[in-house]
Amino acid sequence: MTEKKLTPQQAMYKAIIDVCKLDEKLVPRGRFAKFSMALIAAGYTPEMLVDMYGDGGWWYREHWRGQQGNAPTEAHIRNTIGIAKGATRASTVSGESGGVHL
Repeated sequence: MTEKKLTPQQAMYKAIIDVCKLDEKLVPRGRFAKFSMALIAAGYTPEMLVDMYGDGGWWYREHWRGQQGNAPTEAHIRNTIGIAKGATRASTVSGESGGVHL
């Protein structure tokens, strides 16, 4: 069976659900629609979001909530994505392993 290709907004929505560790069946329809579109419009990709906020990403390495094992929320992502992007760019430029190549 062939899997349907996701639109950019659907892929971003799935990345948000994944990094926030939410059960997609329990998330109200349209809950992250505007946020997904805003992230895409700002130049972020689902891969960048997963690299920064997924397991082993900036969130879990550097942010105190992540270090305690807490998944980010939409508000956390909104408030820290600029810091995470700058930190991952700096670690990539300095030659550290991992990070998002921007």
